[in-house]
Amino acid sequence: EPTRGRPQSRVKPVHPRRAGVTQDLGGIRNLRLVSGRYFDRDDFLSRFNVCLVTDLMVQAAFGPDPAVGNTIQVGQFRCTIIGVFTEGVPTFGQSEIQDETLLIPFLLVKDITGDNFFQVLYAQAISPEQVAAMTEEMKRLLTNRHRKGAHYLVENLSSLLQTASKIAFAMSVVLLTIAALTLITAGTGIMNIMLVNVSERTHEIGLRKALGARTSEIRRQFLLEAFFISLVGALAGVAIALVLVWSVSAATGHVLPLDISWMAVVVALVVSSGVGVVFGYRPASEAANLNPIEALRTE
Repeated sequence: EPTRGRPQSRVKPVHPRRAGVTQDLGGIRNLRLVSGRYFDRDDFLSRFNVCLVTDLMVQAAFGPDPAVGNTIQVGQFRCTIIGVFTEGVPTFGQSEIQDETLLIPFLLVKDITGDNFFQVLYAQAISPEQVAAMTEEMKRLLTNRHRKGAHYLVENLSSLLQTASKIAFAMSVVLLTIAALTLITAGTGIMNIMLVNVSERTHEIGLRKALGARTSEIRRQFLLEAFFISLVGALAGVAIALVLVWSVSAATGHVLPLDISWMAVVVALVVSSGVGVVFGYRPASEAANLNPIEALRTE
């Protein structure tokens, strides 16, 4: 761990966007530490000149060299880098964290700016549903605690949330449509394969029925065959999908949050297998309803 507040051997003058933060911001904003650590209680109580920088700032200022433990200069203010971070959930420049953002304990803001007031305050609701209520509460709080006639602009990122929701809904509709068409096409293919299978095994079916096989047993046999055909295809599709997700995640440096829902995998296997059973019912019924005498005459 670097010495708290003590300048190290390298000083890098930069002009980043500075943000004074509280001790809870890392958890609230789901910041992901690339190296180093986040602010602790001592950093705030003792007013250590420490800071966190983005991974993009490190690449621009230090290149391949490690940044933690070095000193960065912002105007006349110097601070020791104790951590390098990136956004856990990308906001694409729509939040207080930009590509070149320097995070410092909020008690040091006055030392940097010389002002006794904050120009901008950022807060985050615990859930998207409470964004509007929190916005109104902050507006009421600022109005009540300051002089009359003062104007405050309180904004939220609801437009970003709405856009993300619309995009997610549109993507869901498109993916569901593609999935439905794919399942119908695959089901039709399974049905045709099973019909050909029944046609080629007519003599065998007649022989089994002549030896005492019941209609339900013949139907169950062909339904199981259709089930296993669709299950094998579903397993192959899931394996390909998992490989693609892991490959894309690795290729993007895990910037995109590509999490795998194992419940969705289970549902995909169940639905795909069910499609095989549904489309395989007609061929299975035709096989079960064959007349054994006519079936035995078939060469």
